[in-house]
Amino acid sequence: MSNGNLRYNPKTGEPIGNPKILSGSETIFTIEVPKSKTERKKLIDEIIGDNFAEDIHYYFKSNDELARRDPTFSYSNFVESSIEELRKLSFQGGGDKTPGIWRDNDGKLRDKFGQLLTSESGNKEAYQ
Repeated sequence: MSNGNLRYNPKTGEPIGNPKILSGSETIFTIEVPKSKTERKKLIDEIIGDNFAEDIHYYFKSNDELARRDPTFSYSNFVESSIEELRKLSFQGGGDKTPGIWRDNDGKLRDKFGQLLTSESGNKEAYQ
């Protein structure tokens, strides 16, 4: 956003200060959570406090090739799933907040339940 209060040096015409200003702010916490579901839930609940749990973006990020960084997990996904379940969900299109479309090893599109996505005719695969 442009800085409407920007002043200029009268001798040089150069701007004094930053020509751009932030129009908002966002607080981002990046922490490693415990693998244990109960310990993870306890930690998340302590962080959330009185805030609405579903207004928070829960990310899963792993260092392996199967997982992607995505904010598709609901609170219940994040605290009730094991780390392996989160990894699998992330590879297969994400958590509850996504339609869950993903490509298998053969390059075919599948839904979050593993069903092959096909066209209306049923013979030809869609989205390829």
